[in-house]
Amino acid sequence: MGQAKRKYKIGVILGVLGLVLLAAAGVVMLLLGTVPGIYQPFVRPGSGEVSPYITHDLAPDFFTGMQEGRPFEMVFRQEGLNELLAFSVGSFPFGEFTLSAPSVVLTPDAFVLMATAQVKNVSSVLTITAKPAIEADGRLNLNITSAKLGAIPVLGIVRGIGRQIADEYLAGAEEQAYAGVVNGVLNNEPFEPLVSFSKYTMRVKALTLEEGKVRLLIEPVKDKDVREVRGPRVP
Repeated sequence: MGQAKRKYKIGVILGVLGLVLLAAAGVVMLLLGTVPGIYQPFVRPGSGEVSPYITHDLAPDFFTGMQEGRPFEMVFRQEGLNELLAFSVGSFPFGEFTLSAPSVVLTPDAFVLMATAQVKNVSSVLTITAKPAIEADGRLNLNITSAKLGAIPVLGIVRGIGRQIADEYLAGAEEQAYAGVVNGVLNNEPFEPLVSFSKYTMRVKALTLEEGKVRLLIEPVKDKDVREVRGPRVP
């Protein structure tokens, strides 16, 4: 009888543990399946098309401002940025994740980047929240405050994967020119906000977040000034 009772108790304990593990797995799956209400990615159009937001809005203002050679303001609208992402970004690997359907939401307090993340057979929404600001010395700090997969915090994991990707793809001399930017993004450290596009390079002098838009004050930068920041090899 004693041995039978002992087996019965062990069976009960194992059964309870099994139920607890199943409940925990269910909670994890529920949290992973949480989709933010603000996640509404732009429906990607057919291949071969070019974003009207680039050709009609951004490009004319950008090239005119750069050619004039003095600081100018550009306003990036949330819906336009989402259109741009839909046209230019498909699915792409990010460490163990495959990301697709990116979307941004702009508020006066934060820049929120979201994408569908596929991890093996599990699909969830990755949400990264940043509060970018230009420091007193003119450098930009993206200040990433959180990263979530569904409703589960994964900021440390995302930073670790980002570091692995940076170590793999920034090994060459030219790629090292961007090491300061990558380190700044991963470590919430300020970096020189230099951006190259076509044959032009610009510096972001000021950044203002508003509801549904972001305003950038842009200053054209000459090659010699870029070399002082990035080194002798300018991408």
